[in-house]
Amino acid sequence: MKTLCIANEKGGVGKTLLATQIALYIYKKCGLRVLFIDLDQQANATKILQGTNPYFTTHTLQFTASELFARTLDIQQALLKDCSNREAGLTLVAADPNLAELERASANNLITLKQNFTQALAALYPHFDLCILDTNPSPDIRANLGLLFCTHLLSPIEFARESIDGIVNLLERINGVAIRNPHLRHGFLGLLPNKVDTTSIQKLYFEQLIKKVGRLFLKGKADLPILEGSGQGAARLKRDEQGVPLLEPKDFFCLLKDHAAFREAQGFSLPIWCVSGVQQAWSEFKRLAFTVYERLDFPSRLDAYTKAGQGAAAFSVTTEKDATSEQALIRRALQNSPQLGATLQQLYSKAAYLMLRQFLLSDNPAVLPGISPAQIQDLRVLRTQLALRDFVTLVTDPAKFSVMTEKLGCAA
Repeated sequence: MKTLCIANEKGGVGKTLLATQIALYIYKKCGLRVLFIDLDQQANATKILQGTNPYFTTHTLQFTASELFARTLDIQQALLKDCSNREAGLTLVAADPNLAELERASANNLITLKQNFTQALAALYPHFDLCILDTNPSPDIRANLGLLFCTHLLSPIEFARESIDGIVNLLERINGVAIRNPHLRHGFLGLLPNKVDTTSIQKLYFEQLIKKVGRLFLKGKADLPILEGSGQGAARLKRDEQGVPLLEPKDFFCLLKDHAAFREAQGFSLPIWCVSGVQQAWSEFKRLAFTVYERLDFPSRLDAYTKAGQGAAAFSVTTEKDATSEQALIRRALQNSPQLGATLQQLYSKAAYLMLRQFLLSDNPAVLPGISPAQIQDLRVLRTQLALRDFVTLVTDPAKFSVMTEKLGCAA
């Protein structure tokens, strides 16, 4: 179970945008079971995830976030039962006004509150792949517990003087909590610039931050195939003497510009990719979301399904409208996957995984020349069913991948 905390001591920097949209990306695009806990009494994330739309369904637990701090074992068992009786997907622990009372909790109550929260999470965690904690800006027990329990931390910032001052305070808190949470030493994903524009003052603040804390910014990596000539498909790839396609590695800073599309997505409770005319905003966000997903490093799903003896039924249905059709697509993609892996290996040799990874990052079929439209569709389906570790197996050892799918009853 991975736990991602979105935190910053300044409000209005985009914590809720990141938390909700990353949750939707990992749920819908990666097919994982996501638990979202809204710890901010303003309940902005709760309103967004409970909004009416045709693109996703949120299961809201019967208990609110403040009750996680106050309830005991009997309530945890009720939560456990609630989770056990629902299908995998996106689950919400909704915020409520009583969370504000935690800001005024006395020192004598802090230990009890921490114990209750710990026990509640322990009851919930086995049912999910990822928990996302959307914290409040005030450094009270909620924000501190977010830092204490998370395996990974992401901190959005703006290029403004007050945001820079807030970074210093946050980093001091992270260093303090890291003594009790060793995950933070390697699980701090980084600082994420948000609402970026091209004004001279923002450029100045960016340059100052790069000099002071540049190593702490969230960075991603792309590997772009180098094309040449006028051939067709994989024949256009420039290759080395061993026939391996040459790739141009490019490191990039993850950032989000000040796009109206982000405000529209939040205002209408939509995933960013479902807002019309948002190519640039979606391009920025999917690079960020994939980088976060990759850094979370989820375990092999095929291994987990095989060990649990779950069979083909383990694979999730991510489209609620037509479950039967979606299951058929999943089964077909899994049946075709060993041949697809062999094709990728044959076309791209040792560069197969890096080229496949570039497709998963960009969702651009052009980075996989020689792969048919039907195979691209299979890859998009597989993306919602497999971990990145499974894709490594797919392209480096198709025979092993075939054996694993056969054990799950997914062979052709």
